[in-house]
Amino acid sequence: MSVAIDTVLDDAGLTNRAIREFVQEWAAITTPGRVEVVGATDDQRLIAEALDAG
Repeated sequence: MSVAIDTVLDDAGLTNRAIREFVQEWAAITTPGRVEVVGATDDQRLIAEALDAG
């Protein structure tokens, strides 16, 4: 998953090394199905997904 996370972070333009390490560390601990970098423009979509999921 580490390579996939690096790709997601690269695609999002996230270059801060401390943030990248934080995401890698917590992804290793929590083993998520996916990692997604989101911003304020994603708020409506995320709210709708959460409501649909219950």
